[in-house]
Amino acid sequence: MKPLMVVSSCLPVRQAGLLVISILAGCQTEELKNQRTQELKTSAEGGSASGGNIQQLISLLGSDDWPTREKAQEELTKLGETFIEDYRKAKLVAGRQRPSGSLNGINEGKPRCLPDYSLLKAFANALQKATKDKDPEIRLRANTIRQHLYTLSSPKIAFQSDQDNKWVIWNIYVMDTDGKNQTRLTKNQAYVHNESPAWSPDGTKIAFVSSRDRNSEIYVMDADSKNQTRLTKNQTMDESPVWSPDGTKIAFHSNRGGNYEIYVMDTDGKNQKRLTENKARDENPTWSPDGKRIAFQSEQDGNWEIYVMDTDGKNQKRLTENKTYDETPDWSPDGTKIAFYSTRDGRPGIYVMDADGKNQTKLTQDQAIDYSPAWGPWLLKEISELLSGEG
Repeated sequence: MKPLMVVSSCLPVRQAGLLVISILAGCQTEELKNQRTQELKTSAEGGSASGGNIQQLISLLGSDDWPTREKAQEELTKLGETFIEDYRKAKLVAGRQRPSGSLNGINEGKPRCLPDYSLLKAFANALQKATKDKDPEIRLRANTIRQHLYTLSSPKIAFQSDQDNKWVIWNIYVMDTDGKNQTRLTKNQAYVHNESPAWSPDGTKIAFVSSRDRNSEIYVMDADSKNQTRLTKNQTMDESPVWSPDGTKIAFHSNRGGNYEIYVMDTDGKNQKRLTENKARDENPTWSPDGKRIAFQSEQDGNWEIYVMDTDGKNQKRLTENKTYDETPDWSPDGTKIAFYSTRDGRPGIYVMDADGKNQTKLTQDQAIDYSPAWGPWLLKEISELLSGEG
């Protein structure tokens, strides 16, 4: 089972500059195939090492000629970046392909193509082997490349913090998974809160909540903090944004109708639609990985419980049944489990259950308050493991 992380979401880092080989075997569009063919042709005609033999490039890392070593390292780095970026895009494309009757009718009725990372695996294995080469120059340069590519394939973590002004200003930050390179993305005046960051599926944007316009509204910005744009505009509270798996919708909760209900809108803020209509509060929506259902917490039966519904608000079903609190649901990446917070045994903790509500099990057994579970994405898990240096 994929371990849980108490963060909102994760991001595969920057986009590579070259696109040399398609990783999405058998699923390319004609345009993509033609693009790859032309790139390979240009690479070959220009004598670029990008289209050459990986082992040959690795051997050139130990060349007696310094410019040759530098060029080989540069080409291997670019090639690795290309493999990572193509594989990342391939997984996103595969994730947007849905079976018949799916959300928005995307690729309706077509079988789902899964990305092939055999080229990347061969590259990573060759690089890993080179880090143990008898030539110290090859070992050094291969390890430099490996570490760089591992960083690219590892996620970023977005979070909210008052570290710059305790309790007066909350801002959105990003950091590496080891806590390094913390960077502030939002900057506002005193008593403004920027909260609840949520990554878009392609890792290029972050949705968040801000009170910069005097009440909580939902905004979106580029992952580097640029183009901060307000999506909702109400005199009430719009909170808890979460992206649909295909990146076309954002679900959230709002009390604009008098009590908190679940809403959905396009990612530009248009077509805002109310999904739930209960006399009690409905909050904290979370999409299933296949985009067909939304889990949420509701008080409609007298206390907070976990429910699930279709993405149009129909077929609402209660999954938990306790006299205490069951809150903050989050789907596992494979869609088979839902993690949540509960106080059912007198001690707040993290639980997990099957997507149909069966087999509810407590995961945390400490004496602290454990809250708001979030599953880490599997987007680049394979790549990170290959380049971790532990193989």
